[in-house]
Amino acid sequence: MALDIEVAKDNTMQLLALDDVAIMTESGERRESIRNDISADGNIRDGKFTLYLQSNYFDDPASLTVMIDAVQAVPKGEDFIEVDFGTKEIITKPTYFKGDISIVQQSVAVKMKKNNEGKLLMLSDAIKEDGTPLEFKSLTISRDEQYVVETSQFEEYNGKAKLYLNYYPNPIGENIEVNIPLQ
Repeated sequence: MALDIEVAKDNTMQLLALDDVAIMTESGERRESIRNDISADGNIRDGKFTLYLQSNYFDDPASLTVMIDAVQAVPKGEDFIEVDFGTKEIITKPTYFKGDISIVQQSVAVKMKKNNEGKLLMLSDAIKEDGTPLEFKSLTISRDEQYVVETSQFEEYNGKAKLYLNYYPNPIGENIEVNIPLQ
């Protein structure tokens, strides 16, 4: 089952993630995201994407209910951290951002309190100041009782870059249900 989603262009928030999307049929059958496989097509940042969910080929429901545990979003234009790999400085970070950021060589480490239920910021999408992509190399995660530290390593680069947040725990809507009549 494919669920096509398009975000209104005049939306002031940058959607980062839809947590725990499922479909419920009128008979109560729950269809969830595909596990251990690619379950999306397109880019949520572009505002138009497709989520793939489990489906029952032989079922022909009269209606479906889309259920979203939470929509994670941040203000548009405030969805990145800007760093200078040459001077090892944080140039800008969003005002809402509650993590500690440090730069060591070609890595950016973010330390946050453990309250985002295992979801990761994933600072893997980055752009150099000339607009070309900054290649993401790896992600290391460490945890203790209070904090999680994500360390994103990038290609050798000695300049400024924007690192885009792929997730941030900032729900703008929770326990959302949308009924879709099919007939």
